[in-house]
Amino acid sequence: MCALCGVFVGESHWTEASVGATDGARTRRHERLHRVALANRILKLVGLKLSDWQGSAYLLGGQTGQTAIVSSVAAVWPEAERLRKQEIDPLDECLIEALEQD
Repeated sequence: MCALCGVFVGESHWTEASVGATDGARTRRHERLHRVALANRILKLVGLKLSDWQGSAYLLGGQTGQTAIVSSVAAVWPEAERLRKQEIDPLDECLIEALEQD
């Protein structure tokens, strides 16, 4: 199966769950964009950027034009490490310090 087909048939990740069962699409969209913004605070420090793709997946891109489709926020980190060809630890003390100064 190609990566694109996997986006359409994959199960949703628990992080994609809405706050309340009665919330509308606007709330789910807002939460999704909020997750993207939070992830980008970390990713920009390593030269990557995450964006929403049609509310069904995420696009992870680098400064060299490399792009990957990821199905959930949890899948971002391994893919970011693959694109950067280095380990990225979101809990690294230097990274946290840089985020606190931002």
